[in-house]
Amino acid sequence: SNSFCTLLGSEKSPIMSSSLADANIPARNNKMFAYVNTTLHVTLGDARTMVGTLIAYDRHMNLVLSNVVESRLTPKAENGVATRELGLVMIRGEHVVSVRSERKDPQVSGKVPAGPGKATRLPGKKKATIE
Repeated sequence: SNSFCTLLGSEKSPIMSSSLADANIPARNNKMFAYVNTTLHVTLGDARTMVGTLIAYDRHMNLVLSNVVESRLTPKAENGVATRELGLVMIRGEHVVSVRSERKDPQVSGKVPAGPGKATRLPGKKKATIE
């Protein structure tokens, strides 16, 4: 099925038609939506890293990246890392281990807010305890 959320910025896009606007397409307030058209570093289960621009994703974490450069560790390469340009790539979500962005998230400040599970020092105790 055509469940990829292609984010072309147009509600009139045929891929974003109302017939697909149900559970098949992730909501626009989904965290991944904020990273569309940004460069991502995707680490795969076999230790390869794909660096490219996020074009589309779905609820299974399948990703479509453009302008992808693949990097992998190999003793045969001069610097221990072999790279190759792949262009447009679709990555199955089951192979994704981690995703990070090159841009700093504007919603995240440098401080972590206090909340449940914050370690604090109790009066008279020498070690911090987890609340």
